[in-house]
Amino acid sequence: LYISTKSPIINVDIEEKPKVLDNGRSPWKMEKSEVGKEEKNKVCECEARVRAYMRMLRKGEGTNTDKGYTKQYSGKHFSDMSKHPENVITAGKYSSSAAGAYQIMQYTWWWLNGEKITDDNKKTGIYEKDHDYIKKYGIKDFSAESQDKLCIIILKYKRSQNFLNLIIDNKIQEATETYGSYEWASLPPGRYGQPIQIMDEALAEYEKCLKEELKGTSNIIKLKKGFLKEFGYNCCEDAKPTKDSVKNNCGKTDIDLRGKIKWQTQFDAKWGDRNKQNTACKKTCDDILINSGLKATSLSNLFQTAIENSDHTKLIINKIVSQKAIEYLDKELEKGHPIQAGVDHGLGYKINNNVDHSTDHFVVIIGRGCENNKPYYLFYDVGTGFKDKGANNMNRLYLDVSDYSLKGKTIYNGNFYTVTQIRKN
Repeated sequence: LYISTKSPIINVDIEEKPKVLDNGRSPWKMEKSEVGKEEKNKVCECEARVRAYMRMLRKGEGTNTDKGYTKQYSGKHFSDMSKHPENVITAGKYSSSAAGAYQIMQYTWWWLNGEKITDDNKKTGIYEKDHDYIKKYGIKDFSAESQDKLCIIILKYKRSQNFLNLIIDNKIQEATETYGSYEWASLPPGRYGQPIQIMDEALAEYEKCLKEELKGTSNIIKLKKGFLKEFGYNCCEDAKPTKDSVKNNCGKTDIDLRGKIKWQTQFDAKWGDRNKQNTACKKTCDDILINSGLKATSLSNLFQTAIENSDHTKLIINKIVSQKAIEYLDKELEKGHPIQAGVDHGLGYKINNNVDHSTDHFVVIIGRGCENNKPYYLFYDVGTGFKDKGANNMNRLYLDVSDYSLKGKTIYNGNFYTVTQIRKN
């Protein structure tokens, strides 16, 4: 469910409480059912899983009938399905623009149209082509089928493509705990103040829906057979992304998580006075990870890719470790995860600040690309108070394929960074 308020974890979306049945049970409460192979009836199973997940989600949202496609916050209904209604309704102490079967907020609708959104979910008037998914997928209105497609887009792009992959792989609990519960407040374990939903009940509802989808006996979801192909999956063959996996000249797909992962500055009063803020780069990078559904990193789980020699006159690259770090970095980015990295920007600089006597600063890697046939990795620099510099497109760490080191300049002050650590999530 989507209603905008603030949380120390993420911009939360609090909505109307899921309805409670007359006997006091949660709307999730269903008899568990198992799905057997004999019931698949030539239905594409990975598509059935996605449809079942969408139905399970709608059960918690209270939109699991055809009337759900026109439902707004507070139970009101809209009639014009040419676009999202984009009106805020106040009920009790909450206000929300949530609308339709998946209770999509107006700011999410704007973002799906390529609008750059501020941290407090307002329009900036800046168009960003990379997330104009309405245009990319030819969605012309807010009709029932269009809303179903928008749900797929949210599953694939809003937080991580791994969200949709986990559903296709039938890892429903992991998908819900890692991504879904941060996107919809009605999903267990219930992160945003709504009554906590029991995971077993949600999974039982999913299994019930899956059984029906495999039999082909449900028409609640309006998507046509083969719908996942439009989103880059050959569902009945291998269920792996195809269409959107276009490799660049460096042999990898471009990735940019800036539309999903919010930049932060270390110069925030929550860290204390200015002196404490000056050394809060690690805390801030951890906070970015936490707000993305991950955990803070630790010294016990990292790749030490480079280290200064004993007299701090030279930085020594560990090629073997660096190669493994790059492999890990790519895998995490492909899951939609940001990665924390330590960097050295001056030999002998404040060598006692960190235990490796080499790392001077921490950044967050949030993408990769290719420039003149040279691979690079985008990073957020938290060491500035200006977002246009901290999240700049030219904050790039270039890969030296001779030793797998990562090096590049930060825009805000021109410091030259060499990666010394890749912290594991």
